[in-house]
Amino acid sequence: MTLDTGSKAGRGARARATVLDKAYSRAPKAKPIPWNGIDSRKSGSSATQTCTLHLTETWNCLKTSVNLAVQVEMKDSKGTVLANIANTRAGDSTPLKISSSLKDQLVITPEHTGDYIQFTLGSLSWKSGDKDDKAAVYCKVGGWDPKTPACRRGFTDDTVTASKRQMDCWFQC
Repeated sequence: MTLDTGSKAGRGARARATVLDKAYSRAPKAKPIPWNGIDSRKSGSSATQTCTLHLTETWNCLKTSVNLAVQVEMKDSKGTVLANIANTRAGDSTPLKISSSLKDQLVITPEHTGDYIQFTLGSLSWKSGDKDDKAAVYCKVGGWDPKTPACRRGFTDDTVTASKRQMDCWFQC
């Protein structure tokens, strides 16, 4: 396309083009965004954070298949409570499934055999026995108090005392 500079219309178009060229040349240039090659975002564009879980496990005097219960409080890295679950029966045949604002459900499965709790959140899985605090997921677990439940039911003594332990876990969420 050629610009006719001889006519009035052509001179006006050329003058407007010159003004626009000058305006664009004075506009601030976009600076490149530095990138270190690491993308710390999860899908959904929220940054990965460390969530915490405080859990109290109760071992009571019921039959083995139903004698474990958990009380859970889960928080994000800012301390916002994501879930608060009252004492609820859970075990290897009845895992506790917790929905929250996280993308995936947290599944908690207390196990008698091996005396541990299995945790699953999406593709992330760990056990209460994972204690390396340099790892992405780990737990600190207290002992049972008392060491076993007191389940004496008799003629003169009817003592029923559940045993409890507490733990805290840290995980990427």
